[in-house]
Amino acid sequence: MPVVVRTQGTIVSNTATMAIGPNSNCSEPNNPLATALINGGPQETLFAARFSTRHDVNVSSAAEAMSDYAAGTIFNQQPGPYNFNPYISLPPAGSCTTYSVSGYNPGDVPSLTGILPTGKGLDAGVLSIAPSSGAFSGFLGGAMPSISAIPNTLFLNSGNFTLSASGGADVAAFNVPFVMPSAFTWTNRNSLNSVTRSQPQTLSWTGVAATSTVFIAGGGVDILNNASTEFVCLVPPGASTFTVPAATLANISAQHQRPSQCLGVIYIGTLASPTTFTASGISGQLLPAKILGKSVSFQ
Repeated sequence: MPVVVRTQGTIVSNTATMAIGPNSNCSEPNNPLATALINGGPQETLFAARFSTRHDVNVSSAAEAMSDYAAGTIFNQQPGPYNFNPYISLPPAGSCTTYSVSGYNPGDVPSLTGILPTGKGLDAGVLSIAPSSGAFSGFLGGAMPSISAIPNTLFLNSGNFTLSASGGADVAAFNVPFVMPSAFTWTNRNSLNSVTRSQPQTLSWTGVAATSTVFIAGGGVDILNNASTEFVCLVPPGASTFTVPAATLANISAQHQRPSQCLGVIYIGTLASPTTFTASGISGQLLPAKILGKSVSFQ
């Protein structure tokens, strides 16, 4: 059951609503990424994702913003049972975890501002993704189909890719082939505009491969108070619907009288099975993802 920590007004420190399993168990035996984090040692966790977010709340004209990103961490982790990384340490399937932090990072990528991975960073040199060339810098390309003047530079279409590292002071060169998953459909996305924080919110989707993991994420930004609340839920295997509980949504600030003072969004994402690899003794995982987003107003 979730343990709820609420904050009022301006948030001055990080808080969390943490999902706890049966018998007060916080372990993640079915999450290989979390297992590696707890075991410690040099490790890499990399992500390649396509975001497609519909912006149609509190805007003059609706638009779909599409972006391709690649990111991750390469670090040496001290072993310990309480090691934690918000991008790796996921809640148990069927539950949610919520983070409340000060500030926010504008952009389509969910960012847990002020919450950093543990461990010492390692130098792996320059990272790049083939068949493109150039530095691995995070943003790979984008498009806004409703605005023809903006060129389509999308890159991570469904298909085969390779992530490469030139090698650096700490990590030898490596190549990781991976497959971007096919697109899926969020069936009730366009009808979702207002979210009542005191009531559970059900989301549904189709077209997700049986081997993929589905997660729900989202949150709100209170610009007036310089505060953000973000949540992530892990969906049980094989499910095509999920209900975000009111206890999770209650942590998010309600929209102000002036809509421009608040931002809200919900995402549904699919993670393909991790591609595992090793490089000079470092264990690594790469997770390809397709993520759909929708702007919302939290009431």
